[in-house]
Amino acid sequence: MINSETIRVRYSYQREIIKDYLLNTKTHPTIENIYDNLKKRYPELSLATVYRNVKSLCDEGLAITLKTGDKKAHYDGNVGYHNHFICTKCGKIIDLFCAQPKNEELEKMNLLVERETTTYYGLCDKCKK
Repeated sequence: MINSETIRVRYSYQREIIKDYLLNTKTHPTIENIYDNLKKRYPELSLATVYRNVKSLCDEGLAITLKTGDKKAHYDGNVGYHNHFICTKCGKIIDLFCAQPKNEELEKMNLLVERETTTYYGLCDKCKK
């Protein structure tokens, strides 16, 4: 019997360069942004490979998918605790590293929260002016 702990994702350098790119960018790129940036250094990289590997990284909890007003998925390689602010006018995504209060209701229900995210929507400083 195979369980999820015995299944290993096969190593590929494409997966590693995509993962490294997501970890080292603060721009919350789309699949197309990732592809365009990496294609310059890795001409053999295909768009399908980027799609497949980003989906895999998200499924494994190594990347986060963000839905924005531009109807495109954006990705974040920082899976540590933080929230996001998305400008509804320009689409800018800002990482927020402020603490959230504990949810006593979840604790009373004896539920263990493994991950949580909050996304705020509004106008960034530039669009507010």
